[in-house]
Amino acid sequence: MVYLGLTITTINLIEGNVRFYNKNIVEKRLRKIKELMNEGYSLRLIRKRLVGI
Repeated sequence: MVYLGLTITTINLIEGNVRFYNKNIVEKRLRKIKELMNEGYSLRLIRKRLVGI
């Protein structure tokens, strides 16, 4: 579950059409995203909270 258009996590490496992410960062972000989704936030608002917009 990675939403590239919303840029919820940073990409460590791109090789061709494959993107690699830091597993620890992704797991932490996904836990936070699930928590915020359970509170009723949309992905757009979650992105704003995670990236500090």
